Amino acid sequence: MENIYIARHCETWHNRNRVFQGIALDAPLTPEGRQETRRLAERFRNVHLDVLLCGSAARHFDTAIPIGGDAVHHPGLEVLIDPNLNERDHGDLNGQSYAHLVGDTPPAHPNTHHFLYHNDNREHGEPFSHVHGRALRIKERLKQEFAAKDVFVMSSGLFITVLCAALEGLDVRYREQHSLHNGHIHHYEQAPAGVFVPRGYNLLHPTSDHRSAARE
Repeated sequence: MENIYIARHCETWHNRNRVFQGIALDAPLTPEGRQETRRLAERFRNVHLDVLLCGSAARHFDTAIPIGGDAVHHPGLEVLIDPNLNERDHGDLNGQSYAHLVGDTPPAHPNTHHFLYHNDNREHGEPFSHVHGRALRIKERLKQEFAAKDVFVMSSGLFITVLCAALEGLDVRYREQHSLHNGHIHHYEQAPAGVFVPRGYNLLHPTSDHRSAARE
């Protein structure tokens, strides 16, 4: 079975300040975020990769460059940009602080992702049906184009939650464990029949079975 590694970009200043950035906003990585990129590259130094599939935001590029540019350990690595991996446009939430809005969060859904799902009518935001459609397109691309390849996927927090639920055929609203810390990884194996088998959540190392608590 081939391996699919799905990583969240490393920490940006908007992440640090708990600001909704979506795809409409971007921010540079923090100094800690740049350290995370080096640790991420180090963890994958001896992991075989055929393809690096990356969203088009600067934070995606900045996180992926240490891996994609390592010709010594990843010779012949194919680097591809796919805008389907971009984060959702959060509409009028873009640029706002989550702490400022948390009072409006339904008590049963304190997680940021749940807050977003229960606010799907934000002005000018991307409907979740569109986000889910993009996740299904990535799933199909992994099945059809990369069925026999080890793939590293670079994306953003909310989209990764939707993508992982799509890979497993689950309702994303109940999959908080798919949330990732910045720079952390989901590991899947792709079976010959196009079935994606989860091998670990929130991995600190791609060969570890460690699971850590999710946070936005």
